[in-house]
Amino acid sequence: MASVSTDSKGFRRVLFKGLDRKRRPIHLGQCSMKYAVGVAGHVEEIVKAAIRGQAEPDATSEWLADLSPIMEGSQARGRGVDPSAGRGRSNYIG
Repeated sequence: MASVSTDSKGFRRVLFKGLDRKRRPIHLGQCSMKYAVGVAGHVEEIVKAAIRGQAEPDATSEWLADLSPIMEGSQARGRGVDPSAGRGRSNYIG
């Protein structure tokens, strides 16, 4: 299960438990609650698919494909996310 958290400056992040049972954040910055909840929903689907060993739903796959250019920046690389390797999720979720 993923949850949305907001700090005192209005920055949002999605918190979820990875396959290693560690609680991990995805920092979204300043965005609407509606967007953050949408991201949390996709993260839940990715984690469920990874646990079951299945592919994520089509809507989540399309969302990840649209997200790929964003993740090519230095911030994603600094967090150990490689967008070319499974769009980064295998390095971060597990």
